[in-house]
Amino acid sequence: MIAAMDLLNIITDESSNIRGFRICNISVHSPSGSLYYLSEDLCAKQMTAAAAAQWLRNHLLVLSNVNLSCINSIITDTCALMFAMWVEMQRFVEFKHCLFIPCDSHGIQLLVKDLLQIPLFQDTLQKAQKIVKAFRHSLLQYARLREFQLQYGDKRHKSLILSVITRWGTQFRLIQSVINSKDALKRYAHEFGDLPPKKRLTRQLSISSKIPSSGVRLNHCESCCSLWMRC
Repeated sequence: MIAAMDLLNIITDESSNIRGFRICNISVHSPSGSLYYLSEDLCAKQMTAAAAAQWLRNHLLVLSNVNLSCINSIITDTCALMFAMWVEMQRFVEFKHCLFIPCDSHGIQLLVKDLLQIPLFQDTLQKAQKIVKAFRHSLLQYARLREFQLQYGDKRHKSLILSVITRWGTQFRLIQSVINSKDALKRYAHEFGDLPPKKRLTRQLSISSKIPSSGVRLNHCESCCSLWMRC
């Protein structure tokens, strides 16, 4: 499919995998979407701007079958290294015609990050995050919440999603997960909201007695109940 394309729009970035290895990736944008091409472990290689430019050039020579004139654009993220790599790439005569484009999705994420600093949005996000953290840190209380989810018509348990600044879209999924469990959260607040931790642990519910006890307090959930009691 790539070989049949007249012009190639290249996407490249560096990231780490779950084992902590530094991985450089190359994909090709097409009318059908992004096409994966390559992931390479950089090992202990120091990726200066010049080294990154040479690394990308070597792979593009292979990808384009030594026809770099078909490289139309190169898309990267917006870190300082990538901007410096653009300058190095433009030193090569073969890339004088190329467009160097900062990542649109990264730009959108930065915009969303700024929007979430607006006090109204920030307050809502912080309250939702506190609720989710409280349950994620107490497996017993989380199990009780999941039992309530099933009682309110859910066919399976619904997870509460934490917002992570480096994981795009998790802010939306955080709020969505809290709203999706609003009935179960209201029931939990009704059953346990006024109880001190010791009584909360011993109160009988229809959950398995095999679930280990936990003494983690859910004060964050109690103090933030106004967020989802209005939903």
